[in-house]
Amino acid sequence: MTDDYAAYKNMFTKHQLCWAHLIRKAIKLALQNPNETEYAEFLDSLCLLYNDAKSCRCCEADQEGCDEKVNRLQDRLIALCSRREEKVITPKFAEKQEPPIEPTVEHLATFILLQRELANNLEKLFVFVEHSQVDPTNNLSERNVRREAEIRKASRCSKSEKGAKRRGIIVTVLASLQTRIGKFTLNNVLLEIESWTKNGRSLFEQELLAHQTAHPPPIPTR
Repeated sequence: MTDDYAAYKNMFTKHQLCWAHLIRKAIKLALQNPNETEYAEFLDSLCLLYNDAKSCRCCEADQEGCDEKVNRLQDRLIALCSRREEKVITPKFAEKQEPPIEPTVEHLATFILLQRELANNLEKLFVFVEHSQVDPTNNLSERNVRREAEIRKASRCSKSEKGAKRRGIIVTVLASLQTRIGKFTLNNVLLEIESWTKNGRSLFEQELLAHQTAHPPPIPTR
């Protein structure tokens, strides 16, 4: 379960993208362009699809018909993203043409690219339907690091770039440990970090190594 950060793209064989990130993009587009009714309609349809997907999640003990459910959801998403193939003309490209041409309006370009992002990640959007233990959003992890993000946005940071980076690493590590240590106390945190020195590898490195061993990433094809 991740957001759409590009570094995660080919890291996993099973990969659920966070629906909250995608829906927020549609919400922002609709709110910033209230006269474009198409954006509001798209948002409503996307939220309806998401809610329908949550309501038909498959039980781990009974996977019968699960593939068919996912296929129907994917078909609905493709039908919803009807403008995904439209060309986006950037201002830089438009200026280079002779004579210059009109670039795609910024909000329309954002709309097309959002539809393209959804359509290009079909296999990563409904993993939570097939596997009930997977969450459709990574809101829990985000809530743990939200305070640090708010501090950064409000410029309540360290007085140097090096200090800000150090603080960001420490707080992010602690927030991540909070989801992994049953009893989150200072003593247990120190014991966990001490074990990293003894093992020569952090908990996060161990998790990644175990995952990559069990699920090696696909070999890129040319």
